[in-house]
Amino acid sequence: MSVAENTGTADVASIFQDVELPSPPKVALVLLQMIDDPTVSVRDIAAVMGVDPSLCARLLKLANSSAYGQRRQVDSIDRAAVVLGLDYLKVICLAVQLTAPFKSWKRAGVDVGILWRDAVLRASLARHAARIAGDIDYSKAFLVGLLQDVGVPLLATAFPDRYAPHVAGDVVDHNALFAWETSEFGYNHPDAAAKVLDSWGLPPSLTRPIAVHHSLKAPQSDMAGLESIAVVAGGLTFGAAPGCTHNAARFALFSERLKLDKNSTPVMVRHAAAEFAAISALFDELVTPTTNPRELLAGAIDGIVS
Repeated sequence: MSVAENTGTADVASIFQDVELPSPPKVALVLLQMIDDPTVSVRDIAAVMGVDPSLCARLLKLANSSAYGQRRQVDSIDRAAVVLGLDYLKVICLAVQLTAPFKSWKRAGVDVGILWRDAVLRASLARHAARIAGDIDYSKAFLVGLLQDVGVPLLATAFPDRYAPHVAGDVVDHNALFAWETSEFGYNHPDAAAKVLDSWGLPPSLTRPIAVHHSLKAPQSDMAGLESIAVVAGGLTFGAAPGCTHNAARFALFSERLKLDKNSTPVMVRHAAAEFAAISALFDELVTPTTNPRELLAGAIDGIVS
């Protein structure tokens, strides 16, 4: 069980007394105020984005990618909002800003390129799993999937010698990592992620699913949909060797809630792979490139959806 579910985050907070936490850009703080505001317009988003012309250019490139199938060129943020959806546009802008501090974060043995590759894979999968479920905010699902493992580099920095052997290499089994962290420290990377993201001002609708993304307790809160998405995405291991832990119980518990089965899963994988191919360029300074996102996604869930 996550400490965030049990005893709170006091113990987690103590490990950061000697570690300087990354700070979110000012633009991210402005965007956070917009994330749940239904009155925010494209003009409001464009005004905030005006301070980052390179992000505007990358968003237009995303809207023009094959993943969105536009016959006419998307040449304005207004049009990009139509193609991407205003809520998703807000989330993408926020995601780019929130991940920016980790570009210079002390890595302490973590292959951050693989970490963020997996994060974007989880985010893409989470978004399309939410779309299949039909009643879950799939823009927020993307953000939950993207940020749920930011606690890994934080813990690796706090405990470099003890932590590094558990995150070395191209494949990290986060289920095994979670179990080891909880046994070793009494808290874990979901707790650390929730702590830092809460300190940045992310709303509970995002921090709660992130805090419980390795819990196998059936969610009972009004955020049950996002929590289910977080648990499913959080338990996957990408590029796993034979014998790596795949948590079938995870899917058995949540597949009905998310309407995932052997028929819907291939559709989810196909769309998530296209999404990854298009959106990973937004995080190109963080993400290790991959030419086989569909194989990574399909391999991660192979055999655990009945």
